Formats: sequence, structure tokens, C-alpha cells
Amino acid sequence: MKESRPAFDEMMRQVRRGRFAAIRIWALDRLARSLRQLLDISLELQRLNVDLVAVKQDLDTSTPSGRLVFGVLSTVAEFERDLLRERVRAGIAQARRAGKRIGRPPLRKLTAGEIAELRRERSRTKMPFRDLAAKYGVSVFTAHALVHAKRG
Repeated sequence: MKESRPAFDEMMRQVRRGRFAAIRIWALDRLARSLRQLLDISLELQRLNVDLVAVKQDLDTSTPSGRLVFGVLSTVAEFERDLLRERVRAGIAQARRAGKRIGRPPLRKLTAGEIAELRRERSRTKMPFRDLAAKYGVSVFTAHALVHAKRG
């Protein structure tokens, strides 16, 4: 989850300075990633007398019914995110059980001779892993793993 939100932080600075009477957003899930975060933002806006309007949900917290709908929609939005997260995790777990490789494919597969050469070069010259990776066309992680892998 993205923690750094410069545009949001700047908007909230402006809200705290009294520059807005209302905040208009596309959807609630674009404002916050959890019910707790959404409620915290909502409470701060309420404390500052700033209304929240969510276009997609046709929500306006300046009305009592809008505040009620906001509470319900906030809960539903978090529920949907949790369901999606569970489905993604279950799908990844199922793929792993089925023997599928998760993640990006390797940049290239090294031969046994290339692996031995890479190890010798690292041992002999202490070439940085970044340079080894570039030379052999693999990721830095792969170069490091190959050098430190148990030989057997």
C-alpha cells in the first residue's frame, strides 16, 4: 500500500488553513484505504466544518442522510477491499500449490559454466554484484543468490 501521498497531504494542509468548505472526490476508496483511515479523515473534516462529496457514490455529508450513507458505504468499501485481498492471496496460494512460478520470469538462465565463471569472478575480483548482474544479464538478486548458493 502506498503510504506517501503528497497531494493528499497538501490538500489536508489547505483544509486545515480553512481554504475549503467542501472536498469533492471521485470515490471513497480513492480517499482512504481502510475504514479507520476514512473515519479519521471524515472526523477531521467534520471538526473543521468541511463537507465531503463523493461523486461515484452520490454522497454529500452536508446532509443527515448523506452522513448515514457515508457510514454504510465506508463499511462496504472496506469489506470489498478485504474480499479482494483474500481472493488475491487465495489465488496466489493455489497457483503455488499447482507449481506455478510467482513473480517475474528470470532475465535469462545461466549455464553451469557461466555460473562457475560468475562465482570465480566475484571471488577473484570482488566485483560488485550490480556489475556482475549487468555483465551476465541477470538481476542483482540472482547474482547474489548464485554466488552464495550452496554448491552441490
